[in-house]
Amino acid sequence: MIHPFLILIFLLSFPSIGYSWDYEKDLQIQGLVDLRFSRADAAKTWLDRGLGKSRYGEKGSGPDEESRLQMAEASMVVTSQFGWSWSGDLHLKYDPEQEKSSIDMVEGFLRYKSLPGSRILFKGKLGAFFPPVSLENHGLAWTSPYSITPSAINSWVGEEVKTIGGELVVQKKGEDIDIKVLGAIFMANDPAGSLLAWRGWTLHDRKATVFDRMALPPLGVFEEGRIFSRQAPWVEPFHEIDDKPGFYTGINIDHLDYGGVHFLYYDNLGDGTAFDGSQYAWETRFFNVGTHIVLPFDTTLLLQYMKGDTEMGGGPGVYLNFWSFFVLLSKQIEKHRLTARYDRFVTEDMDDTFRDDNNESGWAWLLAYRYEINPKHHLMVEWLSIHSDRPERTRLGWDENIHESAVQVNYRFLFDFPK
Repeated sequence: MIHPFLILIFLLSFPSIGYSWDYEKDLQIQGLVDLRFSRADAAKTWLDRGLGKSRYGEKGSGPDEESRLQMAEASMVVTSQFGWSWSGDLHLKYDPEQEKSSIDMVEGFLRYKSLPGSRILFKGKLGAFFPPVSLENHGLAWTSPYSITPSAINSWVGEEVKTIGGELVVQKKGEDIDIKVLGAIFMANDPAGSLLAWRGWTLHDRKATVFDRMALPPLGVFEEGRIFSRQAPWVEPFHEIDDKPGFYTGINIDHLDYGGVHFLYYDNLGDGTAFDGSQYAWETRFFNVGTHIVLPFDTTLLLQYMKGDTEMGGGPGVYLNFWSFFVLLSKQIEKHRLTARYDRFVTEDMDDTFRDDNNESGWAWLLAYRYEINPKHHLMVEWLSIHSDRPERTRLGWDENIHESAVQVNYRFLFDFPK
């Protein structure tokens, strides 16, 4: 696979024939540094092969790990215009929790946009990018302006549902209403569903990179002699295993003043019997619907619902239904933003594989306050409370029902060059 830095060189050195490339006008480098203080309950975090639901928790070395001050992320987003219709986007991220490499690529793609002047526009992407699912993560470097931690839906999208392929959008612009019909064909997303089945839903802001690796909990089905003993103790979500493309398609309808509604259907068309020596392909499908409503007094209402299923292994294997929804209400008051969110998430184990109970039910509340000190300096405080029931925890000596709470404070410094 192409190294991200080679993609960067490509984006910066390939202006279209006849296009006069201007360094100051056509190259933009933006980024952020996220410094984070967190205090969380001692549920063992999923990043350390536990079944906790939040990003920060006990990592196996005792109560001193409950409070932390660290850099959560440093991201750089490079945009290069190298033609009248063509540009390139590259998002690199430094994160000390990335297992394989602390610096890696989150997204990297070529972008096409037809020239203006018509009410029908054509747009396209080619490369590695998130499908247009999230209503929350539309800030710089796929961050949310509403909270530190995205919903369960968008946490999962951020870790397992990046696509590597091509997307086409046909957009009809009206005076008040904008309609987009979109579709994509992609590869290298066959393991999507592994984390959702074997670890369950989580709520966190750790975005997976293209070459990332995520730990799995030490479940009984992975033990020597068990049905999935060949599965590695990790998942690398962005791999091609069965040599079959997947697709997604959707429609977005937005009103200039009142908000919009978004529909998307995703199917990776995975062959659940394929295995590459360390991880399996999964057939994962979901339908997603979301709406954002612009209310009076600078208030925004978001509602998002996802329902789908995933399966792997054929005869004895894994078959899981899943669904989740959230409701978010956010109010802007000059430089201040207040946000409240409720999450509900469920997985339903539909197979009878021995010692592989993937049932789960949970809900979460979030309150967040953001203060924009100035355009380059932001401060956010967040309280997150998660209740979850997962029977498989008892096999590992943990409680089936747990309540986790976390308080996080982040300071974000944003930069851009040239300006």
